[in-house]
Amino acid sequence: MKRNRVIPYSVCRNESEVVEEIAEELCKKLHHHHQQTVPDYVKGLVGMESRLEELVSCLCLELDDVRLVGICGMGGIGKTTIARAIFQKLAFQFEGSSFLSDVREAVEKHGVEKLQQQLLWEIAGDTSKIWDGHRGAFFIRNRLRRKRVLIVIDNVDKLQILRLLAGKRDWFGQGSRILVTSRDKHLLVTYGVDQIYDSKTLNEDEGVMLLSHKAFKQNHPAKGFEQLSKKVVAYANGLPLALEILGSFLHKKDAREWEKAAKTLEEPLNAREGGSLSFQKSPQEKIFRILKLSYDGLDVTEQQMFLDIACYFTLHDVNEVSQIFESCDFYPGIGLNVLAEKCLITILSGRLYMHDLLNEMGRTLVYQECPEEPGKRSRLWSYNDIQQILADSTGTEAVEVIILSSYEKRKILMGENAFSRMTNLRILEIDVPHHADTTPILLSSKLRILKWNGYPMKALPQDFCPSKLFTLTLCSSRIQELSHAVLHSDRLKLIDLSHSTNLKTIPDFSGIPNLEKLILDGCKNLVSIHPSIGDLKKLVVLSLGDCSSLCSLPCSVAEVRTLRVLSIAGCSKLNQLPENVGSLECLEELDIRGTAVRKAPSSIVQLKNLKNLCLSGLKGEQPSFWSSIISCVLPGISSRSVGFSLPSSFAGLQSLMQLDVSDCNLMEGAIPSDIGCLSALKRLNLSRNNFVSLPESIVRLSHLESLNLDYCERRRVGASPPPLTFYCSNPKTPSLQSPHSGPLPCVQVKVAHPPYSLIRLCPRKSESHDRYESVKPTLTPSPLQPVASFRMPQAQRHLQLILASSTKSQAHHLSPAFPHDCASNSLGPWP
Repeated sequence: MKRNRVIPYSVCRNESEVVEEIAEELCKKLHHHHQQTVPDYVKGLVGMESRLEELVSCLCLELDDVRLVGICGMGGIGKTTIARAIFQKLAFQFEGSSFLSDVREAVEKHGVEKLQQQLLWEIAGDTSKIWDGHRGAFFIRNRLRRKRVLIVIDNVDKLQILRLLAGKRDWFGQGSRILVTSRDKHLLVTYGVDQIYDSKTLNEDEGVMLLSHKAFKQNHPAKGFEQLSKKVVAYANGLPLALEILGSFLHKKDAREWEKAAKTLEEPLNAREGGSLSFQKSPQEKIFRILKLSYDGLDVTEQQMFLDIACYFTLHDVNEVSQIFESCDFYPGIGLNVLAEKCLITILSGRLYMHDLLNEMGRTLVYQECPEEPGKRSRLWSYNDIQQILADSTGTEAVEVIILSSYEKRKILMGENAFSRMTNLRILEIDVPHHADTTPILLSSKLRILKWNGYPMKALPQDFCPSKLFTLTLCSSRIQELSHAVLHSDRLKLIDLSHSTNLKTIPDFSGIPNLEKLILDGCKNLVSIHPSIGDLKKLVVLSLGDCSSLCSLPCSVAEVRTLRVLSIAGCSKLNQLPENVGSLECLEELDIRGTAVRKAPSSIVQLKNLKNLCLSGLKGEQPSFWSSIISCVLPGISSRSVGFSLPSSFAGLQSLMQLDVSDCNLMEGAIPSDIGCLSALKRLNLSRNNFVSLPESIVRLSHLESLNLDYCERRRVGASPPPLTFYCSNPKTPSLQSPHSGPLPCVQVKVAHPPYSLIRLCPRKSESHDRYESVKPTLTPSPLQPVASFRMPQAQRHLQLILASSTKSQAHHLSPAFPHDCASNSLGPWP
């Protein structure tokens, strides 16, 4: 029988060598497997395997340098397709990988900073917020310069953007590969790529096969369509995008309709049909005619959705877009499927994608509605066009959608009657500063989506009666109250007034029974919530974070049985939760950190579906002023301080996955002894508390992944921390274990209190039994530099941590406390 190879472990070898050997062995096996099989994604792409081989040879994977490769070709030729295929085929061979889709579109909407954040998150797990592109470039260079990465930067049209994402080779570790797709060969040459792969069109046989896949759902044309298929392929010049869209358009059509379509494509558009379309930056008029032919085959509602996506919603979450279309009565369940079947959109990983040629065609069709007067077009997205119609009040009833989201935050001017003639406006989104704050604003009562960041008025217009309003988002606005009409929109599902600091109260909720989300974070002058909130039987999210003037929650909140998220974090005057909070049977997330709540309601353990509970910073009963003074004057007399009162038992919270009770002044014995019953718990934060030991049942937390014990020391003069030990059962499957309890899998342990430092342990075979013994530290940071965290992924499960003093004589261990008669496996200080 063939035995698996065993990788020996020696105490003399350090952790990095072992992990590297394991990773190398796995990669060899995976690489061998990939050489033997072709990914399913590639199998479905006509002519892709041969093209992938050519591109792989350009990458020179056998070399240990940093290599830049460009993929060039006209629009619709398949640059993104082959880049995605090579990414899926090779990504597993690198330490990190990232695919930046449609960079041109993403930068136009959100700026390069968001792409930099995506790159850092996907490769390094870095969640840093980036507000400046040059600062982001600095982060990328410093975070990735030692990593072997695979990065694809798709559809770049500006050299400056490319240099902010992957400026120089020394930004990345040896063996890295950077692929860039672009229509502009000069850009790639200027950037300094090592090699350019020129994308190829499909030959006749490949083109007929792709067309047949879409039109006949087979590899060859149906009988009688052979010559027609070749004719269509010849017209499309072998462009994959054109063939996919034509094939989808001609699916289930008879030969006469095929002939009609071919004739339409060959004849120039005459003046009676609307004149020749003047597509700006069009690489070829033929492909646009093909795209237009497919667009003309859609019904009116499908065309509306196509234009909305082309103008606004590319790269957006498909569920969010579906909700918007649903509010506009567009039936997205059917319409989006039709667009996908006709290859006009792609839904990938929950997001909407549209080829940039289709995107350009859609915007051109809108522009052609009235080239000279923006106020007579159905959709507006350009800052200059929107500024013009709002300043001059030239918008008309033709305008249906205005979405202005400029990451440059340029100010906008508005005339007195800027919206008065836009009676058919259904979507209005403005995310730029407004110059004046006294302009009267008239809004269409047909609005479905109203999003206005920094809304300048104290109230919505009195005659604004939005009976079809679906979303109301007025973040950082000056609004003081909501009108009666708005609160009687029975289709309203979202109200977000976060950081509207002038808002003091919200009246009766009974007129908006379908509300699902109420977000009032940062409304610092909000003093009360109307008791009618209990009538919102479909409410899912209630977020009141940092409402610092809010003193109480109405008991009726507990009647909202559909509630899944409740956040009152930072409500510093709120000192009590409704006692019947346990009746929120669907609640999954409860965040009450930073409030004045001193005791958890006893019913909280009835929240059987609760997954995330955050109680951080709840101090409980604090000592009085005079007792604190006495304690300072007479050190022998301590002021009485009782920490936050946790429930006496955690039984009932069987779904809890994250528990944060950091900085709660928890004393010895405050943690319920049955904490081990939290069978689903993955992350536990006990930092900045005053307990001496942990309950023994903690070893039963079989799914625990992270344990934070920062700054957990007994704050008492003359008392040293007691011995706390991590127990281990077997070097092959290290765990926290008591002789009387089951094992606790290895976790990420965070212990960051100077002058302590982290010490790595390696397994050493004992003559009598398997045990872990301490060795000299391989990680001993300076006493003045606290360690942020120490990760222990699955590949490194042979490691354990102890917390040791920077001086040998004061070494302390950190772990559950066990009975004194237990046979200890404790780890002493290294000699």
